[in-house]
Order: sequence, then structure tokens, then C-alpha cells
Amino acid sequence: MFWGLNDSPSSSPQVAPPKASALSVVPSWIPDCLVIGDLFNYGHDEDAYEQEGELIDAVAYELFESTSLSSLGLWAFGYTSFSKRPSGSLEKMRKNYDDFQSDLVDFDYVNISDPLDIKAAIDAINAMRDNGGRINCLVLFSPLKDTTGVPSIEPVPIGVEKVVGVGLNNVNLEALLPGNGLAVKVPRNFLDEHVSAVVNAIISRPQPITTRITTTEPSFARRDCIFVGDLFNYGNDTDSYDQEMNFISDLVYDFLDPWYYKTTAGFWAYGYTNFSKSANTSLETMTKNYYKFNEELLKMEYFNTTDPWTTKEAIEELNRMYVSGRRANCIVFFSAQKNTTGLPQINPKNMDHADRVIAVGIDTDLRGIVPYYGQAVRIPLYYRNDYVYRVLTAIMEQPPPTQPPKPTLVPISTEQTPTSTQTTSAEPTGTTTAGPRKSDIHCVLAGDMLNIRDRDTYDREAYFMKKIGARLFETTSRFIAGVWSYGYSRLYEMWLVYDTMTDNYMAFSADVNAKMYSYAGESAKITTDNGFDSVQRQFHPERRRRAMFFPRPWMGHHHRRLLYFRVHSIHIHLFHRGQRIRTKNFLQMAISFLNEGNDKKKNANCLIFLSATQNATGLITLNPTKKANFTRIVAVSLRGLDLSGIVVPPKGVAVKASLDFTDQEVSAIVDAVKSGF
Repeated sequence: MFWGLNDSPSSSPQVAPPKASALSVVPSWIPDCLVIGDLFNYGHDEDAYEQEGELIDAVAYELFESTSLSSLGLWAFGYTSFSKRPSGSLEKMRKNYDDFQSDLVDFDYVNISDPLDIKAAIDAINAMRDNGGRINCLVLFSPLKDTTGVPSIEPVPIGVEKVVGVGLNNVNLEALLPGNGLAVKVPRNFLDEHVSAVVNAIISRPQPITTRITTTEPSFARRDCIFVGDLFNYGNDTDSYDQEMNFISDLVYDFLDPWYYKTTAGFWAYGYTNFSKSANTSLETMTKNYYKFNEELLKMEYFNTTDPWTTKEAIEELNRMYVSGRRANCIVFFSAQKNTTGLPQINPKNMDHADRVIAVGIDTDLRGIVPYYGQAVRIPLYYRNDYVYRVLTAIMEQPPPTQPPKPTLVPISTEQTPTSTQTTSAEPTGTTTAGPRKSDIHCVLAGDMLNIRDRDTYDREAYFMKKIGARLFETTSRFIAGVWSYGYSRLYEMWLVYDTMTDNYMAFSADVNAKMYSYAGESAKITTDNGFDSVQRQFHPERRRRAMFFPRPWMGHHHRRLLYFRVHSIHIHLFHRGQRIRTKNFLQMAISFLNEGNDKKKNANCLIFLSATQNATGLITLNPTKKANFTRIVAVSLRGLDLSGIVVPPKGVAVKASLDFTDQEVSAIVDAVKSGF
């Protein structure tokens, strides 16, 4: 991959870097983009075209890492062998990075006598039609400096919702874009931050095609909002509170997008919590930075107190709070209280510039508690992304007239709302695994970061794991997945892996990214029994899924140190590599750790164990029976070995695969899992 260049960018990118979380960057939409490369405006500079190709390659890699549901096609104009008709590229929309990279091989300078210039290229793009609905976005790469006389891209006739213009050599392509287009400047010697800026522009939710959106004149009123979480109405149901927290995190992720909005956010919570009972404390945490907001949001944890504040008391406190100046002008209040009779209206009279109150009812109608300038929005606990957009739209609307109309309700969809955990399906490529549709399969995937020595291969294994997970999400009902890894890795205590399993493919994909990363472990200095709490502080990220952020595997240089857990009857010790440890012995320890993992709530019933060992002779049996509840254990060799000797049939089965995996190998693993249920 083309990362880690030492050249400094001559100017910063025009789009904010992507925000991160344990769910990683969850896209607001699924982009299916035609990538358009410029092989004309560098003249005969083949090196410049090669760097442009490297940038396109890097963007494609990160995009498929961010959302495996997307697709990309490639077209180029200028000195190239590509057709002069872009519609032909729509027949080659790729669902994965490897296929797209194969097409990128043809992105090369060819000295022809009649190259297509950018004006003719845009005319060809505007004349293109996509009756099959294969694309919804265009991404144009070009170093064009003078846009005089060049037409702009017209997205409506083409049928696309978003156009991104990537200005090479830090040029501004804004003049070539429609009103809702996004222009990103990238220097010739780009860094990974520039790649992320392009990807962020692609995966952000498209805006309506009206006037051009700029960073200086946002299309919406300024919003400085206090978000208020409900830790009361679900009693001690921590899972429901976590789901509410996830919604708030998704919402504020979009709310604090600096490309579209001038916004700040603070957080407060009521109920079973150790948050202060003074709502004014939220003003101290007002921020325009998503990461800082998330730090406060992570404090939204159930706390067993004898005097939790009720919904009524929380509203009364909000109405009492004093906000001078322009520190805050809106409140976004969450509640799952079904019976709203007797609740006061949210009316912060001491908030000088209050002009928006949004009451978000989780499976309930809160119209009765909003003032005339407020709006009630009803959402399901297990939500889709469109509910996030509904609430965001309600927040960002212009202030209402001074006459108090009746409060409105954004109705819940007429589609059936799930009453239990809702599964998000992925769209992996390849043949769908045959057989009856199974349900309630809950798998832990254990990745091998011990027997592989380079990051590219780690990335390949991680991609393999994602493909397995995607296929299971697609072909089963109520599938849940968790991720663990062993070797040059942070080793996640198994009971925490069990507790943080997810029913959402995007969350699973982010979990793979986080845990299939080679960590240095420089701070590992704990060698005594009484250091276990320090181990948790130094090596274990926040238990909240949305809090986990780790650098990508290709960012920077990391010295690797082998870490391992030695499992005793009671204590767990962490040692760094102070003496020579045989890889095989460490693999034995990893299997022992899996065997001893304590799934207290019996969340998992399936284990997929991946190993790239080149010698399976003498390995101990993979058989977690004491503290787990596995119905199926699948041992997968990434070297084509027979691992049947480490599993116990009929519960345990072995599958041969390779790091250069095929779709058939993905299907074989999925079939092996499903055959146990």
C-alpha cells in the first residue's frame, strides 16, 4: 500500500478527517461510485499519473475497509486505452478491493493521438445513463487548475446523488461540481490523512441538490445542543441503555460534522447514573469535537443508586438550568417513558437563546412535553440509519415562527419494528451458501496474529474474517459475532469478548479492524499477580464498542513484542518477551486461554478458530467445555493443513483454507458452522 510518505502537505484537506469509534465510521449511506481518473492534464508526465493511480488505489482500499457493502467502478480519460464512453465501466462495478485493484492495472499512460480532454470527458459523463441504478455517486480525480469553459457535472440526469471532486496538486475542483458536490484538495505527495479526507467525503450522507454547500456558510441555523440521555426508564436493563447510547453516538457523529454544520454538543444523563444532578455541568463539556463528546457519552453507564432522578425531575432541572450568552440554544431529550401524563413541558426559560427542543421518544410519543418551538420524534430502540437522519433533520431545521403552533410528531415507520435484536445484513460477493436458513447462531472468530509475520497478510486474514462474517450475517437470522485475536496482538479477555458481541455487520467489521492489528505493547511492564488491574488500564480499551479507536495497520512503524497470557486456576499474568518463547508453545497457550474462557451469560454458541501454523502435530485439543456453551467449533487452517486432530467431533470440525482464499472456502466455513445448528 502507498502510505507513510514523509512529504508534508502544502495545505490541509478540505474535508474533516473521519471520526472513529468502536463501530468505526458507520456510513450514513452505501456509496456505489464510478471513479474517474484524469490521464490528460499532467500531459506526458507518467510519474504523476502513477501517483494518481496510487491515490485511487489507497482510497479504494480504505473505502472497502470502511464499508464492505459499497461498490466501485473505474473509468479514465486522456492518454489511456479506456473506452471514450464511461457507460462501459458500469458493467464492471466491483464489490471488493482485489477486483477493483485488478481493473486499476489498466490505469496507465498510453501515448495516443486523440486523447479525450476533460471538457469532452464531462460531456460524456453527463450524457451517460444508468438505467440499472448501479451507481449513486461519482468521484472525479483531476489536477485541472483552470476550469474556465469546462462544464460542470450534472448529477440528476445521470441518476447519482453525490459528486466528489478530488483536486490533485491541491487544486480546487468546486467549479466543476453541482450544488451539493464536495471538493477535496490533495497534494501530489499525499499522506494517509488526505486519503481519509477523500473517503470521508464519499461515505458522508449526500445532501439535497440546492445551493452549493461551503464551510463558511452552512445551510442550517447554528445549533449548540445539550443531549440528555435516559438511564431511568429501562430499570437495570443495561443492554437497552447501551442501545440508546449507540443511537446518541450515531446522531452526534453526523451532528458534529464540520463540513455541513456549525455545531457544538454537550451531554448530561438522568436516572441510574453518577452524573451530577445539576444539568449545568453539561455546559462544561460543550465541544465541536466528536471524540471529546464521546468521552462524556461513555460515562452513560448504569449505576445502582437508591435515588435515581425520574423523567419528571430531569425535566424540572432542565427548566431550572441557567444558560447565559450563546453557550447552548437547544436541548435534545431522550426518554423511553411510556406514560407521559403528569410530565412537565420542557421549557428552559433561563436559556437566553433557546430556539429548539427535540424530544426523542424511544418507542413512545413525547408530543406532550415539547414547547411550541419543539418537535417530538419517535424512534425504535433497534433503529436503522434513517431514524438517525430524522432526528438530525428535526434538530437542524430553521427556528419556527414566534406563534406557538401545535407540536408535531415525526411518525415511526409503518414498517414492522423489531421487538428483539435486529440483524443488519451485509452484501458479500459470491455464491450464497446453500441450505435452509438457520437462526440464532452466535460466533466468536479467533484470528491468528502469531504465525504470520507481515502486516499485509494480517490484513488479508482480517478480510477473510469479514467475508465469513458477512456471509453469516446474510444467510442466517439473528446472527451475532465477536472477535478475538492471539499473538502479536492485544489479547482480549474472553468474557469481555462475549459481552461485546454485536448483531450489526458494520460493528463486526470495525471490531475486526481493531483486534486484527499488530500492537507493539511498549507499556507492558506487568509481571506480578497484583498488576492485573493495570493490565486492564494499559491494554484493554473501553468496554463500550463505540469507544474503541485504534490506528490503521498501515499507519506508522511499530516494533512488535510478543505478548501472552498464562492461565492458572485463579490468576492471569501478563509477561513481555523477556525470554525466548517458541511459537508453538504460545499457540498452546492461546488454545488454553480459549478453553478457559468464561462465557458467564452463555452469549456464544459457536467458535471459528483460525490458525496459520505450519505444524499442527502435538497441539492440545481445542475444547472449551467448562465455562462455555459452544454447539459448533470450526478449526480453520490458513495453510491447508488438517486440523481435525485438535477438535472433538461431532461438535468440532476442521476446514482447510488458504490466506489467498476463494469464495468456495468462505462457503465451506459457513456451511461447517451452519451444519452444527
